Amino acid sequence: MKIWRYWVSETRPLTSVSESGSSCVCNFRVTAGSDRSEEEARARLEDIFQELANWNARQCGDEDVAEHRRRLNELHGYFEDGEYARPICERVLLKLDSCNVVTRNRYGAEVLNSSDTCFVDIDHVRRTFGEVVRGWVGGPVRPEDVLTARIDTLLSRAENRDLGFRLYKTRAGWRLIVDGEGLEPGSPRMRSLFKLFNADYTYERLCISQQCYRARLTPKPWRIGMQRFAEEDPSWLERYESAREGHAVCRFVCERGRSRFGSAVQYHDERTGAAESLPLG
Repeated sequence: MKIWRYWVSETRPLTSVSESGSSCVCNFRVTAGSDRSEEEARARLEDIFQELANWNARQCGDEDVAEHRRRLNELHGYFEDGEYARPICERVLLKLDSCNVVTRNRYGAEVLNSSDTCFVDIDHVRRTFGEVVRGWVGGPVRPEDVLTARIDTLLSRAENRDLGFRLYKTRAGWRLIVDGEGLEPGSPRMRSLFKLFNADYTYERLCISQQCYRARLTPKPWRIGMQRFAEEDPSWLERYESAREGHAVCRFVCERGRSRFGSAVQYHDERTGAAESLPLG
């Protein structure tokens, strides 16, 4: 899981020089972080701005470009083993355990970040040809029935009998929590499950790059009559907590397979209002 405990962001004007020698001033926004202290994050921010300033002030060849890229990657901590892996720049609100951390995202909602519990984000349930044909003869037609039938088919195979599934309805689609071995972000088993359930592609890439799964725990502000999070407004959080009362993020549908879901899933259900019949936000 790649979550900075301390991080800072700042926008500064920097002068850029083109190949023709002309110059212009552009605004650059930089975010830097640290697991040790805000001071270390601030020092890294200054190093990044200095590297950008040095780069923008000169014309460079291909070798210089490669060195500049390497230097920025080193300062940002973006790459590990050659793969993009930018840490999550969100305020840590609660650490449930070493594998589960709650943060506040850019628009103000709380998010559970987990490296040991697989959350599958499903926007659309696309039926296969076989599922369409079975629907003609009385098979599952509703999206939740289609998803449940796929889960049951998976569990009927010996190699999948260690899996456990919890299905939820969200406002825009579905959420699936899967428990089992070999489900680390980017693992073959994870990729297979995401493909089977037509998981959101952007979400899949995010899980792999940040080495954790993410599940929103509280409503999107605009769905409950509020603007996005404004850190400079000290009353925003209090108003948001008041506005989110009477709303849930997801609604529990069913559970299948082995039931070994731990405290992180229990916290998820409590915070999202999954057991309550409330409007979804």
